[in-house]
Amino acid sequence: MQIDGGDLIDCVPSHLQPAFDHPKLRGQKPLDPPERLAGGFNVSSTVNEVSLIAFGFESCPPGTVPIRRTTQEDILRASSIRQFGKKPVRRDSTGSDHEHAVGYVMGNRYYGAKASLSVWAPAVTSVSEFSLSQIWLISGSFGDDLNTIEAGWQVNPQLHGDGRPRFFTYWTTGCYNLLCSGFVQTSNKIALGAAISPTSALNGVQFDIDLLIWKGHLMKRFSLRVIGMVSNSTFIFLYGKVKVTLRNGFARYSIVAKGVIRHPTRSNSTLIFLYGRNDVQFDIDLLIWKDPKHGHWWLELGSSLVVGYWPAFLFSHLAEHANMVQFGGETVNTRSLGLHTSTQMGSGHFAEEGFRRASYFRNLQLVDWDNNLIPLSNLRLLADHPNCYSIRGGANGAWGSYFYYGGPGGNMRCR
Repeated sequence: MQIDGGDLIDCVPSHLQPAFDHPKLRGQKPLDPPERLAGGFNVSSTVNEVSLIAFGFESCPPGTVPIRRTTQEDILRASSIRQFGKKPVRRDSTGSDHEHAVGYVMGNRYYGAKASLSVWAPAVTSVSEFSLSQIWLISGSFGDDLNTIEAGWQVNPQLHGDGRPRFFTYWTTGCYNLLCSGFVQTSNKIALGAAISPTSALNGVQFDIDLLIWKGHLMKRFSLRVIGMVSNSTFIFLYGKVKVTLRNGFARYSIVAKGVIRHPTRSNSTLIFLYGRNDVQFDIDLLIWKDPKHGHWWLELGSSLVVGYWPAFLFSHLAEHANMVQFGGETVNTRSLGLHTSTQMGSGHFAEEGFRRASYFRNLQLVDWDNNLIPLSNLRLLADHPNCYSIRGGANGAWGSYFYYGGPGGNMRCR
């Protein structure tokens, strides 16, 4: 099928997806998701998750997975056939051309991570650069033995041929998404590499996704949070359309999918009206966690949609646990004109500008050794080029541990 923006999506039998070309997976079928995590920090009484960001189509038939079709043009944009779908090995957090604004924890054993992050469409000024926002789970040293698992959104013209933010997965011993054998997709609703819509607007509507990567159990939750409105709106999301209306000063919404209207108070949906601000906030969860039974790393989007898993045998150090978790943004600075790139990170605005202007991560959580989601503490912040991309953090009862980050790149103080 062809979706918005021209991407072609193939519905492939799940046992024939690229993962099962791997010698250790041949002849197998995708596993069922493990049991769900216990614990967790819920923002404003479970108002933080939606699973409704659009990927341009409803779903593939049961027993199949949606795969974005790779075109000849996609391959020709790569620096080489061998490098298609891959990133250069990351040597450290302050590499010469990769620049970061991140929050991180280290010094313990980590079995997963979760966060909500806002979605923007930063300008990327060169086809050989990218701008991303993601969670990293890291083990090993920053060298040839580095293991990472990464998930989030990115604008990557070389990989996708456009400037739209797209949901992605990556691991250092492999590739992006399903462009090589390894990651096993289990969902028939998410096409890795598909464009995300809608995105946040400066001084206006804000959208974020919640990410969770873990090795264990998950809780089922599903909610929509509306923070103030001044007019009726209809938003198109993963499971169809959500129509939000004002009635006597209060927000009301209904979910429309395949022509059927379902009232939000049925099932486990939630609507909360907060603060009276002139903006709307929708969240979905992204979770990566480690299954304690099989040792695989699982990815969940929206806390009710398990996307798939990285088999444990793909890794050396991460086969057991991560020893560092990072949250934040990354850009590539090629200095193509002899000056610092103007590729933006996040919203393209500095952290100090705050909500509705700067990009953010919030509700940061970790998965502990006993397979529990726990609030993150002792968060460290790093901006390796603060005049180009900055970061500023804090904690409160509504957002838990959070930070704003990003910037415009090249400017009078960033050359």
